[in-house]
Amino acid sequence: MSNIKLIALDLDGTLLNSKKKISKKNIEAIQKARAQGVKVVFDTGRPLVSLLEYLSTLELFGNKEYTIANNGGIIQRNDGILISQTLLSYEEVKKIAGVAESQGLPIDIVSGDICYTVETAVKTLLTYVNNTLTFHKVKFSEVPKNADFNKVIISAKCEVIDSLSKKFEDEFSDFYDIFRTRDILLEFMPKGVNKGTGLEKLCKELGLKSDQVLAMGDEDNDAPMLSWVGLGIAPANSKDKARVAADQISAYSNDEDAVAHAIYKYVLNE
Repeated sequence: MSNIKLIALDLDGTLLNSKKKISKKNIEAIQKARAQGVKVVFDTGRPLVSLLEYLSTLELFGNKEYTIANNGGIIQRNDGILISQTLLSYEEVKKIAGVAESQGLPIDIVSGDICYTVETAVKTLLTYVNNTLTFHKVKFSEVPKNADFNKVIISAKCEVIDSLSKKFEDEFSDFYDIFRTRDILLEFMPKGVNKGTGLEKLCKELGLKSDQVLAMGDEDNDAPMLSWVGLGIAPANSKDKARVAADQISAYSNDEDAVAHAIYKYVLNE
């Protein structure tokens, strides 16, 4: 048995295959690890409402199971008890909205299981990749100022995000943590909030050190998590930032049970 006490998993592109399902091999490996007392935690950019199907599949409900959602912005016990939540202020959201509008881009403002969509001539693409949020199309002036703002997303065609992501990062990285979470999504989080800081906060709560944690992720927003843990693994399909941050790059992709292979090799020593 290894020293690993907690496995932190990204979902899209890592635990989930291209059909957005958890494979039988991944389920079996996770069950074996949990039977050895290893905790399994989702560390995802998704909001909580998007995780229920997968928590159910792995039977991860209960007061001793945990989830990190919204890129580290929410840490929750899986019986519904909130441990930590870090939010954007209305003024911070307004600043992003102004810049997006100047570029002719829509924004999606995530608040719990609600998403306020402010469209321009360009329509949001978030609705195509997330069918669990409740979308409200509004003018920015109609966004309630007292809402809990988890994050802001700019969604556009891949080439548009390609051309603008560095500009946004250069201008706003002092004020926000900014991640490209998919080819068509650029996400803005409160400064200092990311998957790595969220995982560090949870581990402190649980009395675990970084060298007792294995993490897997494939996207840019997984890099802080992969850097913080004792063993960070990027699936074969990972983007460059995840690969650079990881300690190991798997020979297997998310469609080839990369998570199962890592658990058997590094946790169960099989």
